[in-house]
Parts: sequence; structure tokens; C-alpha cells
Amino acid sequence: MRNATERAIAIGSPTTRGRDNAGYGGLFWRGPRSFTGGAILSPAGEGGEELRGSRAPWMGFRGRHDGTDLESTVLMVDSPSNAAHPPEWFARTEQFACLCPAPFFSTERRVGPGETMTERYGVVIADGGLSADAAGAVAARVTALLAQRAGGDE
Repeated sequence: MRNATERAIAIGSPTTRGRDNAGYGGLFWRGPRSFTGGAILSPAGEGGEELRGSRAPWMGFRGRHDGTDLESTVLMVDSPSNAAHPPEWFARTEQFACLCPAPFFSTERRVGPGETMTERYGVVIADGGLSADAAGAVAARVTALLAQRAGGDE
């Protein structure tokens, strides 16, 4: 994103405006209704709502599909070159399923006039339910690809 104005732009979240633990903003995945109550995966293991706001280089979400009861996993990996790496995550299992590596979760980021802000992510959609360990192995491969791309090998 490039700031084409003549003034700095502050980008934040509801948390930077005073709403506790509501730091969404940036790349945001909202899962299907049937994923409600699924599992959030992180380098620390599996969990739920308590993982919202934690910092990690990657997170995933495992859920079940209506009708088939089969599982899928969505994995998001933050690039090591991102300014807030590892980011705080806005992740939910209740009300609705979601994942959001939130670079503005609890701190506003200013983009000056003419400056460009770049964020890079890897997203994997797996057919089947991955464990936290399996998701971590996939995240390591994605992180290597992101690092290679950040080095100019695009």
C-alpha cells in the first residue's frame, strides 16, 4: 500500500482505539459457519479463544465441513520481512471461525507521505485436519519460500 497523500496515515485496529482484544486488521480469513468451534493451531500447540492476541510466526485453523464431516485446515504464515513479525493474531473459534495476522493489533503503524507499506504472507489450504506439529512443518517450508521471495527471487 502506498500513501499517495501529503500527510502521514495512522493504521490501527479497534484495540488501538480502546476495545480490548479486538485487534483485527489486515489479511483476514473468515471460515464457514460449520468451522465454528474448530481448533486454532499455533507453534505452542492447539487451542481456542485464549490464543487471540498471542504472537506467533504462523497460525492455522482446523474445522469440519457440513454434510461430510470431513476436515480441512487453513494455515497462514507471516513473512519474516514484515515489520511486526511475528504478529499478534486475531483468531476466533466461537461466534465465527477466523484467522488474521494483525500487524496493527495493539500498535498503530504510521505510513508517511509517499511511503509504501508491504506485508507478505503465505496461505495454505489443506484437505484434511492437520495437527499443530504437522502445520508447523508446513509453515517452516512456507517461511523458507517467503524468505527466498523477499530476497528478490520473484
